[in-house]
Order: sequence, then structure tokens, then C-alpha cells
Amino acid sequence: MIVLMTQPTSPRSRLADIDTFDELLVFLRDELDWPIENIEVDDLTFDYDPINDLGIAADAAAKVTVVKQLRPLSRAQAWDIFYVEFEPRYLSLRLMQRILKALVSNVGRDGIPSNRKRWRCDDLLFVSASGRRSGRRIDFVHFSQQVGSAAHDIRVLGWHRGEPVGKLEWVEHQLREGLRWPAPDEADTWRQRWRNTFLTRPGRERGAWADLDEHDRRILIDLYSAADLTVDALPYTADFDWMAEAFNEATGLSLASHDFWRALSSARKSGQLPRKQR
Repeated sequence: MIVLMTQPTSPRSRLADIDTFDELLVFLRDELDWPIENIEVDDLTFDYDPINDLGIAADAAAKVTVVKQLRPLSRAQAWDIFYVEFEPRYLSLRLMQRILKALVSNVGRDGIPSNRKRWRCDDLLFVSASGRRSGRRIDFVHFSQQVGSAAHDIRVLGWHRGEPVGKLEWVEHQLREGLRWPAPDEADTWRQRWRNTFLTRPGRERGAWADLDEHDRRILIDLYSAADLTVDALPYTADFDWMAEAFNEATGLSLASHDFWRALSSARKSGQLPRKQR
């Protein structure tokens, strides 16, 4: 059983010190006024099994290590809050969408309607942690329904401890301004203020290295570094297929294989990829 303890203040961003769920809860309590003081973590959440409770296929569920729902923290609480941990290094928007689908649908894994609660996607806030602790990434994720469409807008605000100081300070400012727990008389504006905190991440189609942003470029370089083969040896291999799929999951892009190859090739031509022995 874990009791939340107050962390000492630091001149740098508090976000750089957050690696675990417990440390995140301390930040939310101390800095954003979330009413979770002196509550033990085990008593604060409900656990979900990705396969049995959410109906996620076993191969995908293997990448999800934890799904928890925070118990309501106040009677006026407008949103339900879920915490999700992923095995991969980067936030998987595809898996987040599968979890969302399970929560907003009342159909069980066998296709038969279930009795479990069904949520509106606009009233769900996800907090995700991905990767190992030394390189842990934390993301706040919100989905909103597009009018007249079954598609969802994805809004993300996140960081990892290796981010530049300026980025960490900006994210922390956004969190303090947008996700601070509201006063009793702010209930009417709560939903809109929280929604406005996030950056929209719609589905994107980009391929050339020059068209990728800095975050996506870093992911491409990291994936290539992790692969065994050189650029010339990658096409039509399992390594290439894995890299392309992992890149799309991590970035929220939906690049076809030839577009991913074009991004990889242009990255090599511009000298952005590490050298490997042939």
C-alpha cells in the first residue's frame, strides 16, 4: 500500500522528475489541486483487464501493461479519468483508440451487449505512460467526436524527461492553466477549459523527411537505430514492416510502406541516420 508523500520543490520543471503513476498523482495533487490528498493508490483506482474487461485481442493486449480508472474525486466531477501503461516506448494512438472503443461501446468481446457502463468519449480523460522508467513518456489524451462522423479528433499533451527545458516548462504551464481542479462555482466551464488544454492530433499523411516534425523525426531515427539492418537491406524484410508499423503507431500518422521508405531514404540522404556496418 502506497501513501502519497509531498515531493520537495525544484528550480527545474517538476515534470522532469515524474516517472511513475504515484509521482504523477503527487504532482496533480500538489500543483493542480486534484483532491486526492492522503489517499492510498490501491484505494484510488479500479483495475481493468485489457482482454476480459475491454475485449482487446491478446496480441494487442500484450502491449498494454496497466489500465486503471480513477475513482470519482468529487461529486461535481465532469470527466472520468483512466490511467494506461504501454510496453512500447511511444504512445500508441491505435491502442488508445481500441481502449476508447471498448469504453464507449456496450458490446462485449463476444459481440453480445454487456451490462457495463458506457461512456461518452468527450467525457473521458486518459493519462498514459509508455516505455521503461529511464525513458518514460507521460501523455494526457482526450478524444472528441466529429459532428456527423464516426471519426474522433485526438488531442494530446505530453512529455518525456529528456525534453528540452523550454518544452517541459511550456507543457507544465499548459497543465497548470488547463487541468487545474476547478472550484465549485466553475462546474459549467470545466469541460471546455480541460478540452482547450490539448493539441489536436488528426490523422495525417506525410512522407518526406522535410515534412516530418521534430518529434516524428526523432522517432524515425530511434526506430532505425534499433533495427539490425542498413537502409539498403531493409525493404521487404520483417524489420522494415515492424519499423513502419511502429512509426505509425507512435506518431499517429498512417504512412503507406512506400511513403515510409521515402522518409527513411531522404533521412539518410540528409545525413540524419546513424551509420551501421554493412
